[in-house]
Amino acid sequence: MKKKRKIALIFIILIVTICLLIVGYVSLNNNTSIDANTEVNNLINSSEYQEMTTSERKVACEELLSNLKKEGAIKHYSYSESDMLFSYETSDGILGGIKIQDWDPMFN
Repeated sequence: MKKKRKIALIFIILIVTICLLIVGYVSLNNNTSIDANTEVNNLINSSEYQEMTTSERKVACEELLSNLKKEGAIKHYSYSESDMLFSYETSDGILGGIKIQDWDPMFN
């Protein structure tokens, strides 16, 4: 009898382990999660963004990055007033940036 109980217990542990691995895999590979870089690109490539002043761009970027942070798509972000640049790190560890002022064509 003890041998059958051990086999049953091992079988139950094996099934539970497999279920936990499947749940973990599905949650890690959930395609419904927000992709921070896609969201940033959607903003900066929009015609509305192109028409904004620098101060309006700053507000729009701050709002987007704040929302992405709340949703867990980015770990943190910061803003450099001197460079007019937002820097951020995605939840995947990828670094990104948004320069809110257009590049000076005279500067290489």
